Amino acid sequence: MTEARARNDIVAYCARLYEIGLVAGASGNVSVRLDDQTILVTPTGASLRALEPGDIVRCDPAGLPLAAGQRPTSELPLHLAAYRVRSDIRCVIHTHPTYCVGWSKTGGLFPLDTVGAIESLGPIAWTPYAKSGTQELAEIC
Repeated sequence: MTEARARNDIVAYCARLYEIGLVAGASGNVSVRLDDQTILVTPTGASLRALEPGDIVRCDPAGLPLAAGQRPTSELPLHLAAYRVRSDIRCVIHTHPTYCVGWSKTGGLFPLDTVGAIESLGPIAWTPYAKSGTQELAEIC
């Protein structure tokens, strides 16, 4: 996949995530790992609703931005951890659905007690709280 296509795809999927309510405000983030192992990722503090391809931040595999003045999402450590443990993945989509955020406060997993839940959710996991954007959260996940 070319960098240009990846940037366009990130923007399109981010807008869709916003439209269907999986993110709100500046929550959520998306990244793509390119063939050269650099990472394209959404910027910090930006709504996924109205991104442009030029807003997407390109980082080296350690997470350092390659262009001056750009700042990747604070959740980049989480994305980098996923790429480290899963060499087969090319994309990470991290959303904050309102009901999931609320449910997470219960400290338990969703019951897989309906056909829809069983067919669409598959295996799920829960992690204890760690501050967003931290290496601690990335390691827990």
